[in-house]
Amino acid sequence: MSEHKKYTSIKLNARVYNTYKTRPNTIPHALGEFIDNAIGSYQQNKERLIENEPNYKLHIYINIEWVDKKTTKIIIRDNAAGISEHAYQTAFEPAHKPEDDKGLNEFGMGMKDAALWLGDTWRVVSSALGEPIKRDLTFDLKKVADQNLTSLPYDETEEETWKHGTMIEITNPTHNAPVQTKLQKIQEDISGIYREFLRNNEIEIRINNDLLGFEEYEVLNAPYYATPKGKSQEWKVEFDTGLIMGRYRIHGFVGLLEQMSKRQRGIVLLRRGRVIRGEDENSCYEPKEIVSATASSPRAKRIFGEMFLEGFEVSHDKSEIMDMDALDSIMPEVRKMLKVGEYDLLAQGDNYRKKDIAKEVKSLVGKHKENKKPISIDVTEKPVKQPEVEPQSIVEEIIKEAYAIKDELYTLEVHFVNEGEDLFWLDTSEEEEKVLKCMVNCNHKFFETYPVKKSGQSSVRLLMALAVAKYCHQCDDVDDMVERFNEILGKI
Repeated sequence: MSEHKKYTSIKLNARVYNTYKTRPNTIPHALGEFIDNAIGSYQQNKERLIENEPNYKLHIYINIEWVDKKTTKIIIRDNAAGISEHAYQTAFEPAHKPEDDKGLNEFGMGMKDAALWLGDTWRVVSSALGEPIKRDLTFDLKKVADQNLTSLPYDETEEETWKHGTMIEITNPTHNAPVQTKLQKIQEDISGIYREFLRNNEIEIRINNDLLGFEEYEVLNAPYYATPKGKSQEWKVEFDTGLIMGRYRIHGFVGLLEQMSKRQRGIVLLRRGRVIRGEDENSCYEPKEIVSATASSPRAKRIFGEMFLEGFEVSHDKSEIMDMDALDSIMPEVRKMLKVGEYDLLAQGDNYRKKDIAKEVKSLVGKHKENKKPISIDVTEKPVKQPEVEPQSIVEEIIKEAYAIKDELYTLEVHFVNEGEDLFWLDTSEEEEKVLKCMVNCNHKFFETYPVKKSGQSSVRLLMALAVAKYCHQCDDVDDMVERFNEILGKI
């Protein structure tokens, strides 16, 4: 097989390349650049790829290798159309925009930026559809910097014209390389970024042999809060703003989650089918007109949605919308679209509560039997921090239990409330009257996973023991609250 070398431009001062690894980025977004290139190549050459292979489907494989928990190599493979001879002349020049910049690989920076952010050495092997050549190039940052290179040699070997695709191998990892314990989170985030392509079954992505998929969120199906005995309906509204300001368009949906969820809540922003913001719970778009001005409100915990943006510009790493002022200014218009007649999605988010939570709590209180003998606990006194203002109880009934703490008889009252961020907290505002209050937040996601009617006595018992252990810990010289907690449980 014949082989010979050619050269391609990298056209940038070598010292600049050393700064790439210090730029802000994330593993999902860095790996996403390679996925974007593959999808872009597929979209631009879809007809040719299908003509070459009638049952064609884009496959992208990412494999991260670790030795002793340290990254040693990252390999990305795809069966897209490959890098053509014409494109090869400028493909490795940073910020050289492709001739067709309407796809995901619009800036001409992604692959180079991402590869150097992840590793100091990378190799690209590509076969372009319809060309009888396979091209092989290696970028070694140390060599480029030491010799101040502005072009790199690449090998050409003969290849069958029907073969196509690209392989990128990254070695000599930087400190940015993925950590093995974060593999599942990386898979979840990339699934979130490419949800639209995955749900349409348009592409297949595997990371370390695991096939990625996107699981749709469950939408609330319930009567309108104002008519609780009315017909149940799905709380999801699709909308389309049409063209605004002669340039922008937003379409998509906003809905309410069946279960409140920190991970699933929030608005996801997509552009050209790819998520720009919202691949995880920390990056969602949360306009106050839609989500709520208060992050802890019931609506904020339940509302979610996807907004597909047209006409908006993004940052070069595709992690931010550059026209945020324009986007924010359109949200009041979107808000209006979420109310159709008496179907008011935002009002439902503000006011809907699981109808049976109070009944479950009442049932639990009814089943509780007070201890005949107070539970005895010895402590050494220390100042106790006073609590915040007590919230409103959702039921009048409370659980009461006696505890002998340092030979003093205390009453622990369990109050069931429906607000706050924490699962439970201790209120000592009536400490002088020997009354401690364990405030249990029935609106916490814990009770959505383990409902009161199922977890019942056991879960509340644990919270009661924790509350007393916390009080003892606050006024005790003993540092180990867990030891105190176990002691109390042993006496119940």
